[in-house]
Amino acid sequence: MRKVGFWEPINDFNPFENYFTFSKNRYTYVKTTDNGLELILKKYKEKWFETALKILSILTVIIPLIMLAGKLISRGFHSFYIDDQKFCDPLPNNRLQRMATFKENALNILKRETHKPPYIVQATSFHLDALKEAIFDIDKMNVIEGGCNKVYFVHDVQDFVFKPMERSAAEKYVNLTLLAKQIIARDNLYLLFVPDAQVIQVKGRTFLMQQKVSPICHSYLGQKSAYLHCWKDPDLLPFIKNVFFQLMHFICELGYGDPKYDNIMLLEEGWVALVDLDQLGAVKGLVPGNTRKKDGLLYYVPHAYFDEITEYLQELRSELMTSIDLSKIKEHALRNQEKEKLHEEYVKKSKIFDPTQSLKVPPLFKSPRKLEVLNFIVSKINSKLNYNDNPLFDLRMGRTLSLRLEDYENSIYEKIQTLYGNNYFTRTPPNFRSLTFSILKKLKKKGYIHSYKFQFDTDTIKVIT
Repeated sequence: MRKVGFWEPINDFNPFENYFTFSKNRYTYVKTTDNGLELILKKYKEKWFETALKILSILTVIIPLIMLAGKLISRGFHSFYIDDQKFCDPLPNNRLQRMATFKENALNILKRETHKPPYIVQATSFHLDALKEAIFDIDKMNVIEGGCNKVYFVHDVQDFVFKPMERSAAEKYVNLTLLAKQIIARDNLYLLFVPDAQVIQVKGRTFLMQQKVSPICHSYLGQKSAYLHCWKDPDLLPFIKNVFFQLMHFICELGYGDPKYDNIMLLEEGWVALVDLDQLGAVKGLVPGNTRKKDGLLYYVPHAYFDEITEYLQELRSELMTSIDLSKIKEHALRNQEKEKLHEEYVKKSKIFDPTQSLKVPPLFKSPRKLEVLNFIVSKINSKLNYNDNPLFDLRMGRTLSLRLEDYENSIYEKIQTLYGNNYFTRTPPNFRSLTFSILKKLKKKGYIHSYKFQFDTDTIKVIT
């Protein structure tokens, strides 16, 4: 909030305020608040005869003196200000509290330096009976689908989750779990934890019953944000380095090929839980990941620590290095570092310090229809920023969002069609993108968003604010 200076022009409030200016940029009354009269800056085109009369009146001397006295009286009665804050205050959230608890637990485990399983849970007949009831009553459980798998979260069972599987696959996974636990205990990988698993038969169906854990974030993006936060926190840096040393050791010993963020989950208690184990190969786990994208562990290492982490890998398994193109991965890390630096400069300049700070955008266009599309896009951005009750830990991750252009409802496509008519959309489809991009370009120019990128394969716009 900034107080409007004495000589700054205020349009259409009283004749005294508007007299001493020929500028096109003038403040206009918006509303009355406890702080005074809120104004907003707008373009104003003064008519030629108004300008002429103003110039002639100045020659009389007496009229300018009257106007000056009127302006002094006006400012004595009224307090004018502009709300120049581009972003709202953050929503109440427990992000910092949750990370502080995690940090304390993680550093305690790091200090101990000995392997000790976090907790052991014994399965009982109660768990089986609860699953039997839930299979025939969907209201008694939540079903989460990820990739080709389903996970049953039974409401009455707090300690386990259930995965329907072929019996041979379930038994193979249990054996893999036992092997992983042996590696962790034998090599003192004290930051890693593999949840218990066993095969059960319920109503003729086979399930893998797996120990339930308490991740600090449940989603892929949530875990990614927590990892990024750890790399940036000086106190947690020794912890996260050791996590990666131990993960690389584990990947090489087991041949684990799918260590993506939501398979190597940071837990509230400070450990790293390893799930969806496999033996697809160490090289796959270190470089492309099971998705054949950039989900291998080395792609998760920031550029500043890349040499240190890869030197450890060289000492650990030098024979693997011939199969890995480190220069390509390091270039990728450098590009990420440059993007991170640009965003840090942006948030510092914009006074953004929390993922939940939504945009406060004034009218940026004269066209009522274009202005309505602007407000619609801003509302979509703000709803994304405010959606999560537990916002992401990393600021850049928390302010990176995707806007789908064609949702099932409330799509940007539909909004533009409604405002401009079908012809605008069907006759000249490129106009849709040009209109959307002109709005995003204006938001970027005015400092409300950091960057945007159209992603053609998913029909979305990636926005970082």
